[in-house]
Amino acid sequence: MKNERLVTKNINPFPPVIITPYQWKLFQKLFRHVFTKNQFYNKKFSDAGIHNVNFLTKIDDYFTLPFTTKHELIDDQKNHLPFGLNASLPEQKYKILRSTSGTTGNFMLLPLSESDYLSTLEVAKEAFLLTGIKRGDKVLDLHPPGSHLNVYGALNLLEALTIPWQIQTPYQLLILMKRSGATVLISSVSRLLQIIQIAGKYKFNLKQLRLRLIITNSEILTPAAHRLIESQFHIPCKEIFAGTEYNVIAYGCYENKDDVTYHHMEKPTIMEIVNDKGNHSDEGEMVLTNLFRYDYPIIRYKTGNHVRLNTKMCHCQCNNFSFNAIGRNDNQIRFQLKNLLPQELFNTIESFKEVKDYRIELRNYLYKEDMIIKIVPGKRFNKTVKNKIFEIFNEKYGLDCRVYIVPGFWYDYTLNKTGKLRDFRDGISVTNVNNDLFGKLIRKIYEFLYFPF
Repeated sequence: MKNERLVTKNINPFPPVIITPYQWKLFQKLFRHVFTKNQFYNKKFSDAGIHNVNFLTKIDDYFTLPFTTKHELIDDQKNHLPFGLNASLPEQKYKILRSTSGTTGNFMLLPLSESDYLSTLEVAKEAFLLTGIKRGDKVLDLHPPGSHLNVYGALNLLEALTIPWQIQTPYQLLILMKRSGATVLISSVSRLLQIIQIAGKYKFNLKQLRLRLIITNSEILTPAAHRLIESQFHIPCKEIFAGTEYNVIAYGCYENKDDVTYHHMEKPTIMEIVNDKGNHSDEGEMVLTNLFRYDYPIIRYKTGNHVRLNTKMCHCQCNNFSFNAIGRNDNQIRFQLKNLLPQELFNTIESFKEVKDYRIELRNYLYKEDMIIKIVPGKRFNKTVKNKIFEIFNEKYGLDCRVYIVPGFWYDYTLNKTGKLRDFRDGISVTNVNNDLFGKLIRKIYEFLYFPF
């Protein structure tokens, strides 16, 4: 029954939205609860002309419900402190408070009641089972302590041992992994690449670790990074697709070597793909409804993730709704373990009238991420302005960066053998320098020409 599909359009083999009878039954229950006990959605539905708790009579009725955006929820919390009208319970009934990263300048609080938290743990537990964690595993989670409470709770349900850690250098983490006897590693992609770099520097053989499995989340694991991690650790590396607002929704499959296919976990969420006009499309923004969150519901939530429907049967023969991740609709990028909006960085520099022109370069040297800010000085530019720009990037955004004064931009120099610089926007370039004599030589020439001061 669970694999039977009810769809809004007859597109074979996979439509851009699938609702199973199991999901439909769960959502009808959620809708009745939200309609009667949630002020935020009650008003939202009323504004959309939905005034009857028995409104949902057929599948197509679901797609007439209005979308929810992050900005709406943030504004709701600002106007109705502390959690907004979307909090169905009194403040004291919530047990855990989480928040989004605040990349756009405003973070969103996510209060969890005891029942919502327990359902979150069950979903995370199912995801971990699918990726291969089992009872008795020793799991080392390399995310900052406290940032993934559901990870620890879900591992406890699986009767796996969680190894705590405090913020340490990549080399210290290598020693911790060896001495603790960890069998499973949960980490971001960036931190894994840092560990590989440090292991090479100190001639640390990663094969001597007792690890049998690596699980990544927080960042998209590209096929190239996936192959590199598996070749260095000599064990399988798997990925979980998750977000603070909507929990775990999918797991990555690497049976297809050319791209990552994410298989949607149908039990916890309804997933859609919509275009700019809000119509279903094979490529567009991911829209989610969490079916188990009653006390701070998320219904038809526009995630900001840009995805493409996978129209081919995956090599693993899984028939779940599947997709490929393209990036962020808001051009968000991941750098130095942080989510960044390029436009926010541009606005910061452009607020200084003393700057005539500028360029921000994100450079990846052997997995070490450097930010270079090049400033073409205008009138009244001085050392104080330069230091102020550095302080803002360092303190506000938490970025390790360098600021250089250059007389102007004469050319773009290609620093790797395979292609030109990749531009996210006019002012940002991403450069990868290969670890070979050619890359080192070009880098030295480039830095001598560009940084004469």
